[in-house]
Amino acid sequence: MRMSSSYILHIFSPVFIFLISVSPSSSSVLPLTTSNFTVPNGSSSQLTFFYAPWCGHCNKLHPVYEALEESYEAPSVPNTEKVKSLIFTKVDAEKEVDLAKKYSIQSYPTLYYFPGTSFDGSVGAAVKYSGANEAGEITKFLDRQMSGFEVTEIDTSESYDRFVGSMNEDLVVILKDKASTASAAAFQKIYPGVISDELLRRKTIYFGRVDADADFGPKCDSVCLEVWNKKTGVRKTKTDSFTEDSMAKFIVGVGSAMDPYVPALLSKCQTNSIVKLFVMVVAPGDKVQALKDSVVTEITSNHAGEMGATWVDSEKSPVILEHYRLEDESSLPAVLLLDISGGVGTIVTKLLSGSELEGDKLVENLRNCWLDYGPSGKECGAVPRARSEAAKKGNMKMVPVKKLVGKNLRRNILLAEDKDQFVFFFSKGDKEHMRNNQEFNAFASRYQMEPTIDFFNYDVDDNDVTLKNIDVAKTPVIWFFPGVDKSWPVRFEAEEFLNEHMFEFLWSHVTVPFKGYVTERKYVGTWGRVMYSVRRLKREGFKAWVRGLFRSQPMLTAPGAGAEEL
Repeated sequence: MRMSSSYILHIFSPVFIFLISVSPSSSSVLPLTTSNFTVPNGSSSQLTFFYAPWCGHCNKLHPVYEALEESYEAPSVPNTEKVKSLIFTKVDAEKEVDLAKKYSIQSYPTLYYFPGTSFDGSVGAAVKYSGANEAGEITKFLDRQMSGFEVTEIDTSESYDRFVGSMNEDLVVILKDKASTASAAAFQKIYPGVISDELLRRKTIYFGRVDADADFGPKCDSVCLEVWNKKTGVRKTKTDSFTEDSMAKFIVGVGSAMDPYVPALLSKCQTNSIVKLFVMVVAPGDKVQALKDSVVTEITSNHAGEMGATWVDSEKSPVILEHYRLEDESSLPAVLLLDISGGVGTIVTKLLSGSELEGDKLVENLRNCWLDYGPSGKECGAVPRARSEAAKKGNMKMVPVKKLVGKNLRRNILLAEDKDQFVFFFSKGDKEHMRNNQEFNAFASRYQMEPTIDFFNYDVDDNDVTLKNIDVAKTPVIWFFPGVDKSWPVRFEAEEFLNEHMFEFLWSHVTVPFKGYVTERKYVGTWGRVMYSVRRLKREGFKAWVRGLFRSQPMLTAPGAGAEEL
């Protein structure tokens, strides 16, 4: 049969050639299904490509992924001659629905790296790739995962914000210096000294470098080393002695030592699915150190990456004592073991005090509780008197900040007359939105046990809703909706979304009294109602103010394109 010229041209068109090039039959990448999918637990590691047949980006990545499978050479682990092997695999997420659900595949393509067993004998968790769909970027990601070390050169403020804001890992380490200096050279060799610490061997650490003349990055005049422990929220800067050994010790100190309690600490640790138990040492200042040493030694030796820890000076933190019902001095010193899997400190699984802390008994109790609770998820003896009243009554809110969209605006704000509410409006294109969002989440976690106050975030890119008396043209911005009248929202005015600024704003604006689960100040809500009344009097005038006392709340949403009908 004779083919027409148009048909011949169609066969040799770029689209046809491209489809042939991504044909699964020509691939040497190992296809996986539910029946043969296993997480590597030997010396091999695995890269898995989750895709959908209809996905255009997946079709473009297929030939790149297959070429990478043939050309990639795994690097050796620093300070050793060992090289791990890497297996390239792929999963059709449309067919293998259970696998896609297990690894929370929400978009395509998605790459996951499974590290297998490391050379220290531990099995690492799967790591999601978040870079560009390019061979060079994927290679850099693999090199970092396979060897455990790479210094990322950060050359713009945007890349710096992306580097520190998107890493939900254990440690972010950044050196601010010239590339040609001795300290920069020492920084390139720092990895073996850092992972010599037993606890840090099981952590993921990201290393970056910013030029000394840059107007972004760590806040220092010239040379400094910044270490950010993302699980505890502690961020420290070193400004002298930049030898290899000195920098390694500084990183180890920030990464493995027990840090003092901060409000956001438990919520940050909760994001790590590996950590199930959190140890809180509560004691007067002169008795804290001995307990800290025992706890750190036990966790570092036997529960690295599985248990977190913090300490509280009971003489300086009455809020913590009240929250965990430890006002009775006979209960101190104490060690609380918190189950953080269902919320921020929602359940105290064990309260150790008195003779339970003497000698080796503390370590023995920690081990017994971990054996009872950690591997199986069972409680190891819940202590009712150490639970908060909110947990007892079932009023604990599991997520400090909830997502707000146009369709649930009326339900969550207008109808919640008994609640004060904060809404964080942002755009994904905002330069500072990730950092500010972290501050807002940390702030919200402090009050998530109070049923009278809500925290929401609102993506203005995805929700085109016109709000009366609300200006969201410039984001990010926080608006406060008082419980006494949702028609008079108040804008949070501050150059930076810092916890201390939001803290003062809250206490001067809250109008609904707290239930007492987080009683940091007395008469909460009273002052806010007085200030609200004064602001309204100034804004409306006396006559309108008096009339307003007897009127119902007006509509929050104004008519217009995209406005929600209320």
